[in-house]
Amino acid sequence: IIRSFFQDRQGGFFLDVGSAWPRLDSNTYLLEKQFNWQGIAIDANSDYTKNWKKHRLNCPLFNYIVSNRSNKVDKFYKFGGLGSIQKERHFGKKIIRGKEVILPTITLNKLLGENGIKKIDFISMDIEQSEVRALQGFDITRFKPELVCIECTVPIRSEILAYFELNNYKLVQSYMKYNSNRFFIPRSN
Repeated sequence: IIRSFFQDRQGGFFLDVGSAWPRLDSNTYLLEKQFNWQGIAIDANSDYTKNWKKHRLNCPLFNYIVSNRSNKVDKFYKFGGLGSIQKERHFGKKIIRGKEVILPTITLNKLLGENGIKKIDFISMDIEQSEVRALQGFDITRFKPELVCIECTVPIRSEILAYFELNNYKLVQSYMKYNSNRFFIPRSN
């Protein structure tokens, strides 16, 4: 979907929020490796840092909880390779409790500003139902992404749809059949 949308464009810029593994299941790895894109990645789980530095040379990884406020601390829970600000996660009929870690929070506006980013071509966001808080700290009209891929699970779907509608972005209907991710593009004026 992403390659098709950008027509294998060379040299864009991405923001990968909830980046996790540097290669496995990554929406941005191919863009960096094959099409010379650069970007910024953010994941609260510092367990990914060593491999990220090894495999993603053009994309620094920042360890923060992305939120609607900066310079605070919040609880983050590790569930093996996954993480969330929720203490418990339901996997089928199983309830798993995470290991608590205290981490600093940051807004996307602050992180992007501190790194001199003025324009983003593509955003990938998957932060386990914290997407709404992250969007509250992001000025989409300032950074004007051409394509946004966001995990849009049922409990927060209406808030995410409202955010993009309010900011003059439309849902790409043809991409909806693939999974819980939703893709948004700016509306034509």
